[in-house]
Amino acid sequence: MKITRLLFLIILSISIPITILADSIENVSFFGQTKDTLNNFSSRDATIINDSNSIIISGKKVEFIIFTITRKVRFKVNSEAGINKFSTFILPESFDPTYILHQPIESAHKKNYSDLQVNFFKATITKPNGEMIPAKINANCSIVKNIAENGEVYGQHYEYSYRIENLGLKDEITVEYNYEVKYESNFEKLSSFRIFFHGDTYKEQYHLRISLPSDLYLDIVYKNKGEPDSDVESNSRKVYSWYRKKLQGCISEKGSRPYLELPNIIFTIRPYGLRRNAYFIYDDNKTPLYLIMTSNRSNIAWGESASIIEGVKTKQTSLIDQFVKKETQNITTDSTGFEKLQKIHNTIVDNFEYEDSRILRKVDPTAHRVGEYLMSNKIRESNRYAIYYSIFAKMNWDASFIFLCDKRCGEIDNDYFVPIYDSDYIFGVWLKNNNLLFIHPKRASFGYYLNEFPFYHENIWARLFNYEDFMFYRTVSTKLNQVITPSSNLNSNSRMSNIMVTVNVNALSAVFDARINVSGQYSTLTRGLYQWDVKDETINTIYNKRIWELNPQVKLISKKVLIKSKDYPFQAIINTQYKADNIIQNKNDTLSINLKNWFNHIIYTGFDTLNRQLDFYPDFKGKDTYVYLLKFDKNVRLLNAPVDVSITNELGELTILFEQPSPDALKISSYYSVVSPKISRSNIRAVKELYEKIESLNNSTIIFTVE
Repeated sequence: MKITRLLFLIILSISIPITILADSIENVSFFGQTKDTLNNFSSRDATIINDSNSIIISGKKVEFIIFTITRKVRFKVNSEAGINKFSTFILPESFDPTYILHQPIESAHKKNYSDLQVNFFKATITKPNGEMIPAKINANCSIVKNIAENGEVYGQHYEYSYRIENLGLKDEITVEYNYEVKYESNFEKLSSFRIFFHGDTYKEQYHLRISLPSDLYLDIVYKNKGEPDSDVESNSRKVYSWYRKKLQGCISEKGSRPYLELPNIIFTIRPYGLRRNAYFIYDDNKTPLYLIMTSNRSNIAWGESASIIEGVKTKQTSLIDQFVKKETQNITTDSTGFEKLQKIHNTIVDNFEYEDSRILRKVDPTAHRVGEYLMSNKIRESNRYAIYYSIFAKMNWDASFIFLCDKRCGEIDNDYFVPIYDSDYIFGVWLKNNNLLFIHPKRASFGYYLNEFPFYHENIWARLFNYEDFMFYRTVSTKLNQVITPSSNLNSNSRMSNIMVTVNVNALSAVFDARINVSGQYSTLTRGLYQWDVKDETINTIYNKRIWELNPQVKLISKKVLIKSKDYPFQAIINTQYKADNIIQNKNDTLSINLKNWFNHIIYTGFDTLNRQLDFYPDFKGKDTYVYLLKFDKNVRLLNAPVDVSITNELGELTILFEQPSPDALKISSYYSVVSPKISRSNIRAVKELYEKIESLNNSTIIFTVE
């Protein structure tokens, strides 16, 4: 096995003819990319009258192919939100606004192309009275810096923004732009991508035209009736055209999965330069693009593994030996390898410092230094994969590369493989009993334990690659090797928040003592928030609200996080104390307490069901309970409180109770459970029914007097 691995490393270094790494990658917030649409924007705030798009591909060989993108769009703005959205254009615009990227913020990835040339951007405004005036355009070009997974700092790249200064209410505006990019410099991004016809704004008419040389190999997969209206070949060019009418602005509907319902196309080109040069055999097939992307990305993970496999002693391999010995020396019985693997990974998750982007800031641009980082209990973006793979080599563990796709935006397969290019991948380690364990290389101060997945990556088919898949001296298999990720369940996904509130009536202040028990997804998604202030920016922002964040004036007194279990369901307890001096209002001896932000059940506030087009998918099945016991220093009489609630419907269950167990105490409890994995759009009122009650509770007020 060791000889085979070493042979693979040598072959990999000489046999892949294309090693074009695009030096620009999709934009990412901390754990991933958010959608481009504005949160407060509704499809009714503007109307697109006509949206005409053109993609023209010229050239046949990798180094000569150029993509020319043209868009001409005419729209009418109906509100201030519409003006805010359509007064600014940032080029390039995404072909796929639904895509969610998962990468560390240290990668500093931005949405831009290398060698992007904007040929023109122009706009004309038609006022409500019919007068046509030129748009006043404020153009800006900003410098974007990127860092690759291998730690190399890319050069300077540019993002072009255009702000229309004189756009007014009820105006109609026609915007037209054209830019071109080189395929060679953006190989991974332009080789395969997905195009949706719908957007977040209603489109009266939509037209898409794709033109390319007839002998440029092309794969187009049509999803959900995405077939073209015409497909013609003329003058040595192939032209595909789509024409659609009355497209609803539904692609950003909350809780939807547009790829399952909306028409879209997956567009993949394979130039002649991608034909395989296999050794010793004749193989006239082209190398699968996903294999080239996988091999390029996995290449950075080898670290010191070649030296370890060969038995070469270096400073780094000696330090790796020391680290592994230190971590595993007390484990004497481990027939499968699980105990040692868990011990090493938990040490990294719990104790390793995740360095910030020192490379990008040019503070420390030196190489991986895997051994040195292990012995100093540190890890960073540029060496996190190499650290793990070097440990696997040292322990003689067989490891696979596993690529994931966020279930909210797609499913990875041989047709759709964009996440292979730019999203995080993980490792699968095969134990001696042939069980597979999943490992997320730590990518922040917070890290996942073995087999721990956030909801968007759980219970999905992931793409698995072994090192043999990259061996270019043999016929490449196109078999779709997949493995399903672990899943959680209703009872394991729970959060129980018990809060004692000691109220000083005279001082109009309150001290909160909270104990939060989390397990399953509630632990996975919120544990890091309390431990390290780490937020997953791709999920509902309510997950990122800590219990003491009632208003900006609340003072945190203490906080402690206790990890009860590092195995599923990853139980943890958060104990915290905080004080609010402005929580009680006194008006003419009538006291009130505002309950805003006390009950942060996971919902979409202002949930809109009007003209809903797509089915709704809750994040996961689970239970969430809040119990507040307010203990006053005087007897009180409750004058007004929200009514009790008891609802059970297709989505789940909601129970809200207000009680006065004693003259000096009030008890407020809220129990919310989600039991359905999907709500069809015809039953969308069930979602709104529960969400409105929770939102009302979280903005309510209790009124009382002192006895």
